[in-house]
This record gives sequence, C-alpha cells and structure tokens, in this order.
Amino acid sequence: MSKLSLEKRSSGTIYRQRAQQHWKPEKPFKILCIDGGGIKGILPASLFSLVEKNILGGEPIADYVDMICGTSTGGIIGLGLSLNKSADTIKDLYLNRGDEIFPRTLRLGVVKKKYDRAPLDNILNEIFDVALLGDCRTRMVIPSFDHHLEPTIFKTDHHSDYRRDWKKKAAEIAAATSAAPVYLGAYFSEDRIQWDGGLFANHPLMNGIVDALSCYDVSRENIKVLSVGCGNVAGKVSSKPNVMAEAGIKDWALNLIPTASSLQLQDSLGQAGLLIGRQNILRIDPDLETEIALDDVAKATNILPNLAKLEFDKNREKLEEFFETKTSAREMHHSKG
Repeated sequence: MSKLSLEKRSSGTIYRQRAQQHWKPEKPFKILCIDGGGIKGILPASLFSLVEKNILGGEPIADYVDMICGTSTGGIIGLGLSLNKSADTIKDLYLNRGDEIFPRTLRLGVVKKKYDRAPLDNILNEIFDVALLGDCRTRMVIPSFDHHLEPTIFKTDHHSDYRRDWKKKAAEIAAATSAAPVYLGAYFSEDRIQWDGGLFANHPLMNGIVDALSCYDVSRENIKVLSVGCGNVAGKVSSKPNVMAEAGIKDWALNLIPTASSLQLQDSLGQAGLLIGRQNILRIDPDLETEIALDDVAKATNILPNLAKLEFDKNREKLEEFFETKTSAREMHHSKG
C-alpha cells in the first residue's frame, strides 16, 4: 500500500441535486437489496439459486433487476450476480470454501482480529479476476467506510456524476465492503484503509432507494424492492428489558451490535415504506431459532440452505411477480462496457 491519502473522499462530493435521467413512466424500477451477515450469505445465495433455477429458467437474476445494493457478504453476492456468476456458483462458493475464510480458531478477537484476511482476498481475486466495477451489467450501490471515518458508497457509472468508482477492481470493492472489524480486519487499498459497510448500512435499502430517486425521474410508487436478509434472531434487549435497563458495559457489549443492527433495519424499512409504500417492499429475512455467528460455517451450512428453500416456497408467488419482466441495460457514462 502506498501512503495513506490525506484527502477525504467527500472533498469531491457534488452537493447540488443530480440531473435526473428519464425513466419510462409505466416501467417499474426494481431494486435487489442484500444484507450483510458473513457466512450467513449462504441464505440469500441459496434463495437466488432457487429463483434462477425455478423462476427464471436458468437466466441470470441481473437481467431482471435495475439495481443491486449489497453490504458486506451481500456486496460480494451482488457483485457476483452482476458480473455473470450464476447464483448456484456463488452458493457453492459459500458452502465449499467457507472454511478457508473462517477456519476453526481459538482466537476470540479481543486483542487482535480472529482471522487472516488473505484467504478471502485470494478467493475474491480468483472469482473476479481483473473485472472492474464498470463491467457490472447492473447498477451497483455498495457501502464501506474508510480511515477518515467517512462512508464510502461505491457506485457504477449509471449517472454522469459518478466518475470515480467504475475503474476500481471488483475484487477490491468486495474486500472493502466485507472487511469486518474483529473478524477479518481492515482492507488496505492503494491509498485508503477500508472497513465493512455493515457498521452503518448493513441493510442498504435506503441507499438504493435514495440513489434511484436522485438519479432518475421515476415515480416513488414505481420503485419495487426485494430486500433479503441472512436470518434474524429476536433482539436480546427486548427479551430481558428489566435486566438491560440497569445494564453496564458487560451486558451491553454483548447486545450492542445485534441491537443496533435490528434497530437500523427497522428504521430503514420504516423510512423506505414512507417513501415508496410498504406494499412495494418484499422483505425476506426468516427467524432463526438460535443465533448463527457470522463465522460459524458448520451451523450456517447445516441450517440455511433448507431455510432458504422454505422461504422460497412461502414467497414464490411474490418472487414470480417481482421477477416477471426483464430490465434494459444500464447507462455506462464513463466505462466502455
């Protein structure tokens, strides 16, 4: 890595409203949002595999959505879908190579990160090779944050204002959005240190909706969203409120991250519902009987594929409606395509 950049990414921010591109009034704008969740990405990957096989006749999901928003493991899955990887290939990657990324370890991650991130980086380079973000067939929105503690929202060049990110390697963006503190540690790019976007946008629902509304003259009621999580456990705070009311560092340290994530999701769904109507959002995030840690490969592999099948069967009619029509090619304002 070269010398860290002293310039903040926000120094190049355009603060005026974006010039809205035309969107056909009768055409829905379909957004696929994929949450973060580490190895629990098995669930959305398995669900998408079932969609491609049973609804799309083997055709790629990327041909049926206008935008993909993915955080952390969701960013990896989204990039794969948009760069011509079948959902089945992505699913098999999680099932067959999860142990390489999260090998069994006695480390607790208290003083130092639990895992060496090199295996993940090697796998990402193997999958994406030299592909750039600009090669994605779908509009992409992928959260991360950097050493200035500023959000980084990587975007394809689907608007003329988006000049920077399209030339970045997909493998590097995948590494940046999934650089989970405690587990894998930061990702060092050429001049920046990047961390997992899940710390502020683990559910990138609003990132996608706001981008669509700012870049296109699409009506709010025409935005349709499929938002897929990695499995949900009821928050611990609500299950023992009397204890948590007086809790100190010990109890809150165990509860803070899952509580913050749950509240973030509820807030995002609430805001999105106010903007586009809750009826336009299909949320698939099944309840888990017990928590699955984001690095628990054995438990995730054993439980989540079957759970994905149950969710597919339960939501099949709505999924068929969402994926009913193909979408047109995205704009490429700066990349060659």
